[in-house]
Amino acid sequence: MQIIKKVLRRIGVLGTPETEDQNDMRMLSDISVIPCNVEPLRGVSTISLSDILLDGEHARQWEETCADPVLRAIPDVRRAVNPGDRRALHYMMDHFRPKRILEVGTHIGASTAWMASLLKRQALEDGVSFSLTSVDVKDVNCEQTKYWLNFGADCSPAERMSRLGVSDAVRFIASDSLEYLRETPDTYDFVFLDGNHRASHVYREIPHVLDRLSPGGVVLLHDYCPDGKILWNQEPVIIGPYEAVKRHQQEGKKLVPLPLGALPWETKYGSRLTSLAMLLKDDR
Repeated sequence: MQIIKKVLRRIGVLGTPETEDQNDMRMLSDISVIPCNVEPLRGVSTISLSDILLDGEHARQWEETCADPVLRAIPDVRRAVNPGDRRALHYMMDHFRPKRILEVGTHIGASTAWMASLLKRQALEDGVSFSLTSVDVKDVNCEQTKYWLNFGADCSPAERMSRLGVSDAVRFIASDSLEYLRETPDTYDFVFLDGNHRASHVYREIPHVLDRLSPGGVVLLHDYCPDGKILWNQEPVIIGPYEAVKRHQQEGKKLVPLPLGALPWETKYGSRLTSLAMLLKDDR
């Protein structure tokens, strides 16, 4: 009977229909507590955002990378990581120099391409190979549907990797992230979470990500809105990642979200705000 009432309430038979966010929060509340091992995470006391974002060498490398015509061809479109966020991601990768990277949410492969380009340079400098795995629930490289054309991209993410000369080091997986994380034996130094932003999904995703994280690893969240508040008037607030992390914290897990906040450069809508946030452990 309780299940029937929930369904009727959701479709509006019993009062006002639920919004998508209300439905998501109800789904989040229905999930039993999931254990979460935060130990592999880098500690918040070890991070200085100013050291990362104001580093002159990172800026120089960014300018050099921007000259690549393969990267310049990537459009700035909805749902893709905006140019200002790409720059922040570039600085993060340049600072931490990870060798095994997982991206959840490929879309047109904008962030994939920027990460792969930098990783290629670092691999040559360090003499150590890298691997980048990008997971998306859609087959974003399907030649029949040509998903990328819907967003003005000139080629598929896989083709762009070929043009960058990194096809051997980058693989694309068409899968739900939870299914992939449950089944993969691989571990990662750096995880960029930018897939399904529903709180009920991100809450379940985080423990799996931490189980696959190398000691001292870094997790970067996209579309994290601090306190669940709107960042840009031109866009609706996305509450999922914030609410997912908050519930883990309320359950006593020592997770600390560190929003990047206002960047030293423009992101979008004439602002410097970013929805990027690092997920760290409380080691204070």
